Amino acid sequence: MNLSGKHILVGISGGIAAYKIPELIRLLKKAGADVQVTTTKHALEFVTSLTLQTVSGHKVYSDVFAAINEHSTEHISLPDWADLMLIAPATANVLGKMAHGIADDALTTTFAAMRKPVVIAPAMNDKMYQSPATQHAIEILSQWENITMLDCADGPLACGTTGKGRMQEIDVLAAAVEYALTPKTLEGKQVLITAGPTQEAIDPVRYISNASTGKMGYALVRACLNRGAKVTLVSGPTHLSLKPWQAFCPLQVVDVMSSEEMCQATTAAFPQADIAILCAAVADFTPQETANKKIKRALISVFHKDGLSEILKTLNENGVEILSTGGTQAFIEQQGIPCKAVENLTSYPSILGGRVKTLHPKIFGGILGRRGLKEDEEQMAKYEIPEIDLVIVDLYPFEQTVAEGKSEAEIIEKIDIGGISLIRAAAKNFKDVVIVASKAQYAPLLDIMKKNGAETSLEERRWFATEAFKVSSNYDTHIHAYFAK
Repeated sequence: MNLSGKHILVGISGGIAAYKIPELIRLLKKAGADVQVTTTKHALEFVTSLTLQTVSGHKVYSDVFAAINEHSTEHISLPDWADLMLIAPATANVLGKMAHGIADDALTTTFAAMRKPVVIAPAMNDKMYQSPATQHAIEILSQWENITMLDCADGPLACGTTGKGRMQEIDVLAAAVEYALTPKTLEGKQVLITAGPTQEAIDPVRYISNASTGKMGYALVRACLNRGAKVTLVSGPTHLSLKPWQAFCPLQVVDVMSSEEMCQATTAAFPQADIAILCAAVADFTPQETANKKIKRALISVFHKDGLSEILKTLNENGVEILSTGGTQAFIEQQGIPCKAVENLTSYPSILGGRVKTLHPKIFGGILGRRGLKEDEEQMAKYEIPEIDLVIVDLYPFEQTVAEGKSEAEIIEKIDIGGISLIRAAAKNFKDVVIVASKAQYAPLLDIMKKNGAETSLEERRWFATEAFKVSSNYDTHIHAYFAK
């Protein structure tokens, strides 16, 4: 970020998020900006004038009648001085006053005189944020040409609840400042950018790659976004992040691993692009063959258990850890095979009459986590999410229950939620996960394991995913037909 020579006026209203603003001022000054501060009187209940004066290097303007000199008042001189005004946090009260032209304190009078870019970062209780009055004020201000209105973030709130009302983090605010100060010379343009290295798998552990960091491509993304472009980034594995810009810019990020994936994603996006900047460092070589991926952990939760015993035996012989719950867990243990309860992993029992068992981040994170993607791996380690390499799950017999003429209550209970979610998640991540979505696929899985042990190829995992999506599609079709009759 480069704000060298820029004059930034920071306006602070009386919200708890005001305590973050001194660090934001430090960040803006580090980027080269000169920063002055104006506040409401209530803002100084959360952060002191002395603190703000110390970090900004300027006296704080909180009195509408305080004069810089005998010829000017600050609510006029500060807007003239500033290249941009950032209002953070913006409370519901301040939003309402600014939207309707009320200027009765230092902050709102300064805003009323501001004709240059303004960035507004709302922050309040979620119910206040959702109120019609607040949303109307936001709608009015968002229509003004010089205003960049940030959305509130979801998360824990000072009042003890969780919801949409948090002020965006300071890195988002800093990015929004840079964005608002940059001329929109690429507005209306669609830009495609590739960045980072690719990884060509030799086996599930080793790969061919290079030392590319992706810094050039990511810098180009930020530059294009700041200039008003819509950007599609096709990125190989890198530690870099564009999350601050994703909070308010039209940015689509497609994460890929291999050169083939990058080629497919780039080819798909290319026809819509006005500009393409291809600066990814694609690996020079791809192994002719990739070693199979080993199954280390399996989640099994099925209605139909006939034909399952031999699969369980083969998995156990190959050292695969098995997770399960309910009747399937009891069946597995009856076979004399060790089984870890899902409840022990999630720390939650089966609840709501069995409606909620596997619907938990530790389960779905273990299925959806992308192996080899640093960000995913770091988050899985942080939250102690184990990788799940095989999912065997089938669906409640909805179609059969309807055909048997059961009551509507019985039919509704046969609408599978956890099972269908597991199928979709595992099929989506077929690169790393095998999904067996019905007893019709028990035999193909067993044939593969008898031949290769607990190892599968990418082609085999894609085939199981294809079959899984056929199962889910057919299931949803029957549910729709029942409700539509």
